[in-house]
Amino acid sequence: MVSPKGFSINANITNEKKKWVINLIEYLMSEENQMEATKTLYTMPTNKNVINSKFVQSNEILRNSQIQIEHGNPMPVVPELRAIWDAMRPSYQAVLAGSKSPEQAVTDMQMQAVQRIKEMNE
Repeated sequence: MVSPKGFSINANITNEKKKWVINLIEYLMSEENQMEATKTLYTMPTNKNVINSKFVQSNEILRNSQIQIEHGNPMPVVPELRAIWDAMRPSYQAVLAGSKSPEQAVTDMQMQAVQRIKEMNE
């Protein structure tokens, strides 16, 4: 799943505040600031010049992130995903700790996800 970050502007904002918000977003999305954020946080930029920069293209973490983005699917915006993530955590942690087999973890994750979604929709 690919989960991009973005900005929203409240439809009820005053025109005066809207100008400031747009200025802030333009500042944050500038090439210079995206490069700084990319170097500091190792998150994928959206600016094509930064994506194509030597720093991004030569960094293994960022190159692999780009491959994941290219092959991933956009994550749906539904509350049930919280139930799925919460159902997955105990089982994958148990697999990593060696106390549960991957096969058992998959079964447990599915069962817990179904149960948690059912509970949240009652």
